[in-house]
Amino acid sequence: GPVAEENLERFRGMMDGFCRLFAGELTQEEVLAKAAKQYHFTWDSYEKVCVLERVVRSMTEYLVEQGRIGRRSRGGVMVYGPWKPE
Repeated sequence: GPVAEENLERFRGMMDGFCRLFAGELTQEEVLAKAAKQYHFTWDSYEKVCVLERVVRSMTEYLVEQGRIGRRSRGGVMVYGPWKPE
């Protein structure tokens, strides 16, 4: 009980911080770069880059599913931002 609630609270805090990255319109690559800078990710191996891309994409899509950010296509490229989901 208490451990699960503590983990959920940490997750919520992490997602709140991640959500703040979306102050303007961003491509997935821009989201990845901002997240790397904010969370001090290292890019010293191909494997780390692959994992980071998957984690950041999953977190981004979770925020879209929760209605906290929106996504749309801009010139054939998916962009994410603070607007309401379509």
